[in-house]
Amino acid sequence: MSGYTQLQITIRPTSAFLTPLVADTLWGHLVWAEVYGGGDISAWLAPDNPHPPIVLTDVFPAGWLPAPKMALTGESIRAFAAGLSADASPERLVGIAKRAARRALLPQELVQSMLAGDDIEGGFLEALGEAARGRRCPICIALTDCEPRQCPVLSGTREIDAARACRRQLAQIDFRAPVVPSRHVAIDRASSTALEGQLFDYADEWPDGQWRCWMRTTLEPDHIKRLMTFVGDSGYGKRASVGKGRFEVVSVDEGHSPLPGLQPARGRYMILSSSLAPGPTIDLAGAVYGVRVKRGKLHNSSQYIKKPVAMFTAGSVFVGTPEVYVGALVPAVHSIDQEVVDYGIAYPVAF
Repeated sequence: MSGYTQLQITIRPTSAFLTPLVADTLWGHLVWAEVYGGGDISAWLAPDNPHPPIVLTDVFPAGWLPAPKMALTGESIRAFAAGLSADASPERLVGIAKRAARRALLPQELVQSMLAGDDIEGGFLEALGEAARGRRCPICIALTDCEPRQCPVLSGTREIDAARACRRQLAQIDFRAPVVPSRHVAIDRASSTALEGQLFDYADEWPDGQWRCWMRTTLEPDHIKRLMTFVGDSGYGKRASVGKGRFEVVSVDEGHSPLPGLQPARGRYMILSSSLAPGPTIDLAGAVYGVRVKRGKLHNSSQYIKKPVAMFTAGSVFVGTPEVYVGALVPAVHSIDQEVVDYGIAYPVAF
């Protein structure tokens, strides 16, 4: 990675968030932070720049990474469950496996093990076997020391305290942020006065704990910290003007990798950003991927809707061994302003 510095950025949310913490949206905020700081953004916005100033991952809860996309079939799951010696029935194990395979995030240590093994699907099924034997939680697939016979998921019991504990765990691992209701009063727009008796509650979701992203950058770490601090102070995403999307920067550390020690032995890579736009350099042969459609907006134009852009999601797996980044900026995404671009670059991890 000649010319690039590897950074791990840790943040702590301090308000509710209404917009997912994805790489392309955060990149747009960082561009504006550079503008407001008086910096030159020509290198940021040049579609043909072979050395983009920053290559970002999405932002994840500390200790978790996107689940690698897998080509699991119902037959392979049922065959695995049938051959497993466990207290739970094969039918229950199949249900647990199918729910776990749909998870967006998995423990960081498990993702590392899956990518370092002979095949991703085999590593995942091995983790499910550990869950059936009580070494991993069948809800989140994280390492645990629970007793399988006392697990309401494996045993199917209705014991109320255990069921409540599992629901709390499920809410935490699925990152459904705590809902904090705030009371508001309706306003008469004509008179700009409060309407008597017109109170209503608005449910805010507050992310818990520390969240992390990783970056490869040609800029100085102190400069990145100033940009991230500006974004955290001014707000990220929807309704930032009324206090949403605030966070504090806990640390910006050099040399930390999301998957340390992983070697590109199998000639494949997984992306950690939900921002990779399809292009001639992306080979779909042998790929396993997810897709989302981004519908961006401009804040300073009456024609504020940008063209939709299809992007591969974090966890998608492709053939190749890119070192720094994959993808490119997407030009001409606005029908009038042809200088507007979208961030179509992703952070790859080769394995």
